[in-house]
Amino acid sequence: MHLILEDADHNGMQIQCLQCHWHGTASQLKKGDYFLLTNITELFCPACSKYIGFIQHDLAHDDSTPSADH
Repeated sequence: MHLILEDADHNGMQIQCLQCHWHGTASQLKKGDYFLLTNITELFCPACSKYIGFIQHDLAHDDSTPSADH
């Protein structure tokens, strides 16, 4: 099972890797690829590189998103 984090509220969350038992805060996770189509960034364990989950970014803060009046 993977972790789904919201853009605004993830940094202080405590995380534990089920593979190597590393533990720390979400802000310590290694960021992977960013996917523009789904607006997510992958997150990996900083110790063993196991996939942990992803951050779902808030579209409201993205200036490149077209507005409804264009």
